[in-house]
Amino acid sequence: MEKFLVYACVFSMLLSGCSEGIKSEYKTYQDVVASDAIKKGRVPSTFPKNAYDIIEVSDLDTNKVWIECKFSGDLDLGEKRISTKTDITKPVKILVKYFKLDEKETIFSDQGGNWTAALDMKNKKLYYYYGDQGRYESY
Repeated sequence: MEKFLVYACVFSMLLSGCSEGIKSEYKTYQDVVASDAIKKGRVPSTFPKNAYDIIEVSDLDTNKVWIECKFSGDLDLGEKRISTKTDITKPVKILVKYFKLDEKETIFSDQGGNWTAALDMKNKKLYYYYGDQGRYESY
């Protein structure tokens, strides 16, 4: 019986170390601001005010964040575009793989501070990735 309790305790400790990430959902940009997600660094400071239906997944173990949202109206990611013809970077590959994006239909942008954005104008969706920004590495 004691062995069973020891094994049960060890097993539960191992499971508690496993993390699948924390998922947060927001209806509007105002909800993101109210949650302090921008101040806490879980959402980029450049996040658009016209975003809605926002899903944010944070992995506390790896310090990575993935965000998916829709937007209304026009959206400009700034001048720091990443050309998929010459600059296939690790963050771009991660965005493409995680969100199953079509590289040819998506505009990628380096948002600074380890944030990379992907803009799908056809479907009016915006994606973000925060994490390792190792350039030109295989993924």
